[in-house]
Amino acid sequence: MSSREISEMTGKPHNDLMKSIRKMEASWCKVRGGNFSLTYYETSLPNGGTRKDPEYLLNKIECLYIATKFNDEARAILINRWEELEQQQATAPNQLSRMDILNLAMEAEKENQQLRQVVEVQEKKLCQKSAKESFAEHITDEEKYILTATAIGSRLGISAKELNKQLLAMGIIRVLGDDYSMTSKYANSGYGKRIAMDVRNAKTVERLRFSYYGEAFIVDKIKGLDKTRYTTKSIPVTKGTNLIY
Repeated sequence: MSSREISEMTGKPHNDLMKSIRKMEASWCKVRGGNFSLTYYETSLPNGGTRKDPEYLLNKIECLYIATKFNDEARAILINRWEELEQQQATAPNQLSRMDILNLAMEAEKENQQLRQVVEVQEKKLCQKSAKESFAEHITDEEKYILTATAIGSRLGISAKELNKQLLAMGIIRVLGDDYSMTSKYANSGYGKRIAMDVRNAKTVERLRFSYYGEAFIVDKIKGLDKTRYTTKSIPVTKGTNLIY
Protein backbone atom coordinates (compact mmCIF):
# COMPACT_ATOMS: atom_id res chain seq x y z
CA MET A 1 0.00 0.00 0.00
CA SER A 2 1.43 3.39 -0.96
CA SER A 3 1.72 6.32 1.43
CA ARG A 4 -0.37 8.34 -1.05
CA GLU A 5 -3.22 5.85 -0.73
CA ILE A 6 -2.97 6.05 3.07
CA SER A 7 -3.02 9.86 2.80
CA GLU A 8 -6.16 9.80 0.65
CA MET A 9 -7.96 7.36 2.95
CA THR A 10 -7.15 9.11 6.22
CA GLY A 11 -7.25 12.72 5.03
CA LYS A 12 -3.69 13.36 6.19
CA PRO A 13 -1.59 15.63 3.92
CA HIS A 14 0.92 13.44 2.11
CA ASN A 15 3.83 15.74 2.92
CA ASP A 16 3.05 15.53 6.66
CA LEU A 17 2.61 11.75 6.44
CA MET A 18 5.99 11.37 4.71
CA LYS A 19 7.70 13.34 7.49
CA SER A 20 6.03 11.19 10.16
CA ILE A 21 7.10 7.95 8.45
CA ARG A 22 10.68 9.19 8.16
CA LYS A 23 10.79 9.95 11.89
CA MET A 24 9.60 6.42 12.70
CA GLU A 25 11.89 4.71 10.16
CA ALA A 26 15.03 4.75 12.36
CA SER A 27 13.38 2.73 15.14
CA TRP A 28 11.88 0.32 12.62
CA CYS A 29 15.26 -0.21 10.97
CA LYS A 30 16.87 -0.86 14.36
CA VAL A 31 14.34 -3.58 15.23
CA ARG A 32 13.64 -5.11 11.80
CA GLY A 33 17.03 -4.53 10.15
CA GLY A 34 15.78 -2.73 7.04
CA ASN A 35 14.37 0.59 5.82
CA PHE A 36 10.91 1.15 4.38
CA SER A 37 10.65 0.89 0.58
CA LEU A 38 10.89 4.37 -0.97
CA THR A 39 10.11 5.04 -4.62
CA TYR A 40 9.16 7.99 -6.82
CA TYR A 41 6.15 8.76 -8.99
CA GLU A 42 5.75 11.34 -11.74
CA THR A 43 3.38 14.27 -11.41
CA SER A 44 2.20 16.13 -14.51
CA LEU A 45 2.83 19.90 -14.51
CA PRO A 46 0.71 22.61 -16.21
CA ASN A 47 3.58 23.42 -18.60
CA GLY A 48 3.54 19.86 -19.95
CA GLY A 49 6.55 18.70 -17.96
CA THR A 50 6.73 16.21 -15.12
CA ARG A 51 8.10 16.20 -11.58
CA LYS A 52 9.35 13.27 -9.49
CA ASP A 53 7.83 13.06 -6.00
CA PRO A 54 8.58 10.44 -3.32
CA GLU A 55 6.23 7.93 -1.73
CA TYR A 56 6.59 4.89 0.50
CA LEU A 57 5.34 1.41 -0.41
CA LEU A 58 4.44 -0.42 2.80
CA ASN A 59 3.30 -3.94 3.61
CA LYS A 60 0.67 -4.67 6.26
CA ILE A 61 2.91 -4.84 9.32
CA GLU A 62 4.67 -1.60 8.29
CA CYS A 63 1.30 0.12 7.84
CA LEU A 64 0.12 -1.01 11.27
CA TYR A 65 3.37 0.28 12.76
CA ILE A 66 2.97 3.82 11.41
CA ALA A 67 -0.75 3.72 12.29
CA THR A 68 0.20 3.75 15.99
CA LYS A 69 0.61 7.52 15.54
CA PHE A 70 -2.85 7.95 13.96
CA ASN A 71 -6.05 8.84 15.77
CA ASP A 72 -8.62 6.09 16.38
CA GLU A 73 -10.71 6.85 13.27
CA ALA A 74 -7.75 6.97 10.87
CA ARG A 75 -6.33 3.77 12.34
CA ALA A 76 -9.70 2.03 11.93
CA ILE A 77 -9.91 3.12 8.27
CA LEU A 78 -6.46 1.70 7.56
CA ILE A 79 -7.17 -1.62 9.29
CA ASN A 80 -10.48 -1.96 7.42
CA ARG A 81 -8.72 -1.35 4.10
CA TRP A 82 -6.20 -4.10 4.82
CA GLU A 83 -9.03 -6.50 5.66
CA GLU A 84 -10.59 -5.73 2.25
CA LEU A 85 -7.27 -6.39 0.50
CA GLU A 86 -6.78 -9.68 2.30
CA GLN A 87 -10.32 -10.80 1.45
CA GLN A 88 -9.69 -9.98 -2.21
CA GLN A 89 -6.46 -11.95 -2.11
CA ALA A 90 -8.20 -14.91 -0.41
CA THR A 91 -10.84 -15.11 -3.17
CA ALA A 92 -8.23 -14.97 -5.97
CA PRO A 93 -7.68 -18.22 -7.94
CA ASN A 94 -5.38 -20.64 -6.12
CA GLN A 95 -3.20 -21.11 -9.17
CA LEU A 96 -1.93 -17.54 -9.00
CA SER A 97 1.68 -17.43 -7.86
CA ARG A 98 3.14 -14.83 -5.53
CA MET A 99 4.67 -13.13 -8.57
CA ASP A 100 1.29 -13.08 -10.34
CA ILE A 101 -0.31 -11.40 -7.35
CA LEU A 102 2.51 -8.88 -7.15
CA ASN A 103 2.19 -8.06 -10.85
CA LEU A 104 -1.57 -7.58 -10.52
CA ALA A 105 -1.05 -5.27 -7.55
CA MET A 106 1.55 -3.25 -9.45
CA GLU A 107 -0.75 -2.96 -12.47
CA ALA A 108 -3.58 -1.74 -10.23
CA GLU A 109 -1.29 0.83 -8.64
CA LYS A 110 -0.20 1.99 -12.11
CA GLU A 111 -3.84 2.45 -13.16
CA ASN A 112 -4.56 4.36 -9.96
CA GLN A 113 -1.58 6.59 -10.62
CA GLN A 114 -2.73 7.34 -14.16
CA LEU A 115 -6.20 8.19 -12.85
CA ARG A 116 -4.75 10.48 -10.20
CA GLN A 117 -2.69 12.24 -12.88
CA VAL A 118 -5.82 12.89 -14.95
CA VAL A 119 -7.60 14.29 -11.90
CA GLU A 120 -4.59 16.46 -11.07
CA VAL A 121 -4.53 17.93 -14.57
CA GLN A 122 -8.24 18.78 -14.39
CA GLU A 123 -7.84 20.38 -10.97
CA LYS A 124 -4.94 22.49 -12.20
CA LYS A 125 -7.01 23.74 -15.15
CA LEU A 126 -9.67 24.97 -12.71
CA CYS A 127 -7.11 26.65 -10.47
CA GLN A 128 -6.81 30.44 -10.96
CA LYS A 129 -3.21 30.65 -9.79
CA SER A 130 -0.13 28.88 -11.06
CA ALA A 131 1.03 25.71 -9.35
CA LYS A 132 4.14 27.52 -8.12
CA GLU A 133 2.13 30.33 -6.47
CA SER A 134 -0.25 27.87 -4.85
CA PHE A 135 2.62 25.75 -3.57
CA ALA A 136 4.38 28.79 -2.10
CA GLU A 137 1.24 29.87 -0.25
CA HIS A 138 0.79 26.58 1.56
CA ILE A 139 4.31 25.22 2.12
CA THR A 140 7.08 27.21 3.77
CA ASP A 141 10.77 26.72 2.99
CA GLU A 142 11.25 25.17 6.44
CA GLU A 143 8.64 22.52 5.57
CA LYS A 144 9.90 21.92 2.02
CA TYR A 145 13.65 21.81 2.66
CA ILE A 146 14.03 19.34 5.55
CA LEU A 147 16.54 16.71 4.39
CA THR A 148 20.17 16.80 5.55
CA ALA A 149 23.19 15.42 3.69
CA THR A 150 23.33 12.72 6.38
CA ALA A 151 19.76 11.57 5.59
CA ILE A 152 20.37 11.42 1.83
CA GLY A 153 23.78 9.81 2.29
CA SER A 154 22.26 7.03 4.37
CA ARG A 155 20.09 6.10 1.37
CA LEU A 156 23.25 5.55 -0.65
CA GLY A 157 25.27 3.94 2.13
CA ILE A 158 27.75 6.81 2.35
CA SER A 159 28.55 9.49 4.93
CA ALA A 160 27.48 13.13 4.71
CA LYS A 161 31.14 14.08 4.26
CA GLU A 162 31.54 11.83 1.23
CA LEU A 163 28.21 12.96 -0.25
CA ASN A 164 29.19 16.64 0.07
CA LYS A 165 32.55 15.85 -1.54
CA GLN A 166 30.78 14.29 -4.54
CA LEU A 167 28.31 17.20 -4.84
CA LEU A 168 31.18 19.71 -4.71
CA ALA A 169 33.01 17.82 -7.47
CA MET A 170 29.89 17.82 -9.66
CA GLY A 171 29.36 21.56 -9.15
CA ILE A 172 25.99 21.12 -7.45
CA ILE A 173 26.97 22.75 -4.15
CA ARG A 174 29.71 25.16 -3.06
CA VAL A 175 31.34 26.07 0.24
CA LEU A 176 29.83 29.10 1.95
CA GLY A 177 31.18 30.05 5.36
CA ASP A 178 31.23 26.97 7.58
CA ASP A 179 28.59 25.15 5.54
CA TYR A 180 27.43 24.85 1.92
CA SER A 181 24.96 26.37 -0.53
CA MET A 182 23.65 25.44 -3.96
CA THR A 183 25.75 26.76 -6.85
CA SER A 184 24.25 29.46 -9.08
CA LYS A 185 23.31 26.81 -11.66
CA TYR A 186 21.01 25.07 -9.16
CA ALA A 187 20.07 28.05 -6.97
CA ASN A 188 16.46 28.15 -8.22
CA SER A 189 16.05 24.46 -8.98
CA GLY A 190 14.06 23.63 -5.85
CA TYR A 191 16.64 20.96 -4.95
CA GLY A 192 18.11 22.68 -1.91
CA LYS A 193 18.27 25.93 0.03
CA ARG A 194 19.99 27.45 3.06
CA ILE A 195 17.53 27.54 5.96
CA ALA A 196 17.84 29.72 9.07
CA MET A 197 18.17 27.63 12.23
CA ASP A 198 18.31 28.59 15.91
CA VAL A 199 21.29 27.49 17.97
CA ARG A 200 21.81 27.27 21.72
CA ASN A 201 23.38 30.70 22.17
CA ALA A 202 20.23 32.31 20.75
CA LYS A 203 21.94 33.07 17.44
CA THR A 204 20.57 32.10 14.06
CA VAL A 205 22.70 30.30 11.49
CA GLU A 206 21.95 29.12 7.97
CA ARG A 207 22.42 25.50 6.94
CA LEU A 208 21.88 23.82 3.56
CA ARG A 209 18.84 21.53 3.49
CA PHE A 210 17.39 19.55 0.59
CA SER A 211 13.84 18.87 -0.63
CA TYR A 212 12.44 15.44 -1.53
CA TYR A 213 12.70 16.59 -5.14
CA GLY A 214 16.38 17.35 -4.53
CA GLU A 215 16.86 13.93 -2.95
CA ALA A 216 15.60 12.21 -6.12
CA PHE A 217 17.95 14.35 -8.24
CA ILE A 218 20.98 13.66 -6.02
CA VAL A 219 20.36 9.91 -5.81
CA ASP A 220 20.18 9.69 -9.61
CA LYS A 221 23.38 11.72 -9.98
CA ILE A 222 25.40 9.80 -7.39
CA LYS A 223 24.28 6.38 -8.66
CA GLY A 224 25.34 7.47 -12.15
CA LEU A 225 28.92 7.95 -10.95
CA ASP A 226 29.49 4.30 -10.05
CA LYS A 227 26.57 1.89 -10.54
CA THR A 228 28.59 -1.04 -9.19
CA ARG A 229 29.27 0.73 -5.93
CA TYR A 230 25.86 2.25 -5.23
CA THR A 231 23.37 -0.23 -6.78
CA THR A 232 23.03 -2.50 -3.73
CA LYS A 233 22.46 0.37 -1.31
CA SER A 234 20.25 2.54 -3.47
CA ILE A 235 16.56 3.07 -2.86
CA PRO A 236 14.58 -0.11 -3.67
CA VAL A 237 11.19 -0.17 -5.33
CA THR A 238 10.28 -3.30 -3.38
CA LYS A 239 12.03 -5.05 -0.54
CA GLY A 240 12.33 -8.70 0.51
CA THR A 241 9.24 -10.73 -0.17
CA ASN A 242 6.75 -8.02 0.84
CA LEU A 243 3.57 -7.86 -1.20
CA ILE A 244 2.81 -4.35 -2.39
CA TYR A 245 -0.81 -3.15 -2.55
